[in-house]
Amino acid sequence: PERIVQVEWAATGGVGYLVAIQVEALDRTGLLSELTKALSDQGISITSALVSTTKDRLAKVRLTFECSDPHYLDHVINQMRRISGVYDVYRVSQGG
Repeated sequence: PERIVQVEWAATGGVGYLVAIQVEALDRTGLLSELTKALSDQGISITSALVSTTKDRLAKVRLTFECSDPHYLDHVINQMRRISGVYDVYRVSQGG
């Protein structure tokens, strides 16, 4: 007889993969601080940050960090979208 066995993936001991996200937001004082705090509050260490601002006050922030669970990445992106002035947050390829 067929049986369904529920399984769970074992924790990998904190081993993850590097992901990069792009945040686009209205540039304002404290924006970078709030973005990095949102990650640090979740125990995430940023390995790289690239920030630029256009003359139209559009801030583009690329943050790279380690993530061990793709579902958790969705949570992180949703947390970043809640920050005041953020227009969009999305994952980007490491080379792009």
